[in-house]
Amino acid sequence: MQLRYIEDYYEKVHERFPDLEMWEIEKILKHGMQSFSILNSRGADIIIKSAHNSFTMYFGKLFNNKEIRYKYANLKWRIKYRLKY
Repeated sequence: MQLRYIEDYYEKVHERFPDLEMWEIEKILKHGMQSFSILNSRGADIIIKSAHNSFTMYFGKLFNNKEIRYKYANLKWRIKYRLKY
């Protein structure tokens, strides 16, 4: 497995969005990775949705038991409010 860095994706994103300057792409990608790292390290679940508002990715835990899911969601809401305020 090859280790990848954020700089490896600048050209691919620029091909997809040619209207953006390279420094804008760099700023957007770095901000996104920093936000993802901070939220993930502090215990937040992360949901990534597509432009059509359909479910794409979920980083966290999923439960079938309703009681455990309720307790987990309550814990995550407390973490969300702590991070927000």
